[in-house]
Amino acid sequence: MKCTSFDLNAFFFGELAEDDRRGVDLHLAACPACRAELERLRITQASLASIPDEEVPRRIAFVSD
Repeated sequence: MKCTSFDLNAFFFGELAEDDRRGVDLHLAACPACRAELERLRITQASLASIPDEEVPRRIAFVSD
């Protein structure tokens, strides 16, 4: 399996069919570059999940020239 023949994002988010997912699992076992990319996706997701939600201001004043 070539690295470009699948969508690692779809794999990460569980959007692949079972057959495709098994193929990516096999590829990941042999490809350190794709494992590193998958780890970067996990780190990014964890980082984004750690950002607290903030309430959007109800009124924003714009100053014009």
